[in-house]
Order: sequence, then structure tokens, then C-alpha cells
Amino acid sequence: MVATLTTLINFNSANGAKPTDSLIVDSQGNLLGTTQLGGASGFGTVFEIAKTSTGYASTSTILVSFNGTDAAFPVAGLVADSAGNLFGTTITIGPGNEGTVFEILKTSTGYASSPTVLVTFSGLDGGNPLSGLIADASGNLFGTTIVRGAQASLAGTVYEIVKTNTGYATTPTTLASYHQSNGFGPWGGLLIDATGNLFGTTEEFTANGVGTVFEIVRTSTGYASNQTVLAYFNGANGITPRAPLIADAAGNLFGTTSSGGANNAGTVFELAKTSTGYSNTPTTLVSFSGAIGGGSPFGGLIID
Repeated sequence: MVATLTTLINFNSANGAKPTDSLIVDSQGNLLGTTQLGGASGFGTVFEIAKTSTGYASTSTILVSFNGTDAAFPVAGLVADSAGNLFGTTITIGPGNEGTVFEILKTSTGYASSPTVLVTFSGLDGGNPLSGLIADASGNLFGTTIVRGAQASLAGTVYEIVKTNTGYATTPTTLASYHQSNGFGPWGGLLIDATGNLFGTTEEFTANGVGTVFEIVRTSTGYASNQTVLAYFNGANGITPRAPLIADAAGNLFGTTSSGGANNAGTVFELAKTSTGYSNTPTTLVSFSGAIGGGSPFGGLIID
């Protein structure tokens, strides 16, 4: 059976262009997302598609049009807190065009029309945050950058933006800085478990050049100063994981690679939780064929 798609919105540049990440839904069923380009100044938008009594509005509402001064080019999607405030990233603006983390405040009548820039990356703390954010139970924000950082090879970072009693810290805390020997380019976002441990992927590693799955352990004082590489990809089980991981109720990790596998068209993999940690070898659940079965999965998974 082939499903029939219903088009909710057609983007036309004026209302945004090139929506490159997934949507989120609020408690009323309204859909919220970003476009990388378009809007009033061409630097991208945050938009809402309102839920109605009969379905969805036929036109989107632009909440923010980035102007190239506050921020520009929101490639990743959004995350919302319990109060409905929206958070996201842009890939440029700041010294060297390294990118920002922004907040759009929920108000009594809707949303603020201008973003609040929480952090502007300097390069030493990372650059070009292509992935979205996650938040822990205390409201602290976490994300990745794909380049820059304190290491000489400028291979990206994992960062935290601490929630304070007055808002958020204005500088990110670098939890991991990559230098090729421990990974390169953590392109996908992060996963956080119930105890606060962080999990993610890198797309390269000098031992084999095809990617890793890593963990940054939550400690009694914060986070471990070094990441733990849980598994290495070897080509046959996948190459270049670029999407966030998900976990099932038992703690097993699942994700996708954009290439590699039996047909070099990408894989879906599982990293099993064991009594002592995690398996050090991914199990390939699916190798895409590149034909009828599709190929090159850049997006992540969901679980029922």
C-alpha cells in the first residue's frame, strides 16, 4: 500500500525556503520548524503551522525572520522547554561566522518577534552548529559543532550551555573537543539518557576514517573530561553517521549511516546495551540497496 501525501505548506522564499530539518509539535498540536533560507531578509526563518478544528492552517506564520545581524541560516530544527520557549542554532554570525544558539520567548500572545542570542561561538569553543539542541531535566542545553574548537585540527566540539537562575550562561562549556585521533566532525546531534550521559556520533576517525559512536559520561561533578568511544564503523557496517541516535527502553542505541554497508548505500544499525556497558561492534539491521529500498539516509530514526 502506497500512502498519499497531503501538502500542508508550499514555501515560496517570502515565507521561507529550504526547510532542512524535522518539525516539533506543541501541546496544542501546532507545528514549528525552521527554514535555512528565505524570509524578509533571506537569512532563514522560524515558522509555525497552526492546528485548526479541521486540520492545519494553509499558510504558515513566520515567528522570526533572521536578518543577518542577529543570526543567519538556521539549518537545524528546534527544541522547546516546558514553558513553550523555543531554542535553536544558526551556522553563521559572530567572529569568523562561527554561529549562534538562540531562544524565541513564548509570550502571553504568542512568541517574541526577535530571537534572543544566548551564545555566539568564537571558534575556540566551536563553530558551525549544524545539529539541533537537547535539554536535560534542569534546562541545560547541549549540542555539537562540526568544526573549530581548542584542538589544532579544528574538528568540532560537544558543548553545554548552563541554565542559571537568571537565564543562560553567555559562553558555552566545551565538554569534548575533537582532534581526529578521537573523531572528526560530530555532525549529528546528541542523545541524553536518564542519568545524564550523552551519546553521539562522529563521521570520521583516523583509525579507519569512517566514524564512531561515543559517550560522554555524567559524573557527580559534571561530565567526564574525555569521551568514551563505544564503537568504530568499518565500512561493511556503515560509513559516516550523520544523524542523532535514539534508544529503546533497554538502553540499546540505534542510528543510521549515510553510506557503507553491503551496497555502499547506507545502513540502519544497533549498538546493544550489555551488563557492563555497550557492545563495541554495531549490528547492521538494514543495508540499503540504493534502488527501490532507497539509500543514503541522512536523517535519524523514531521508535514506536
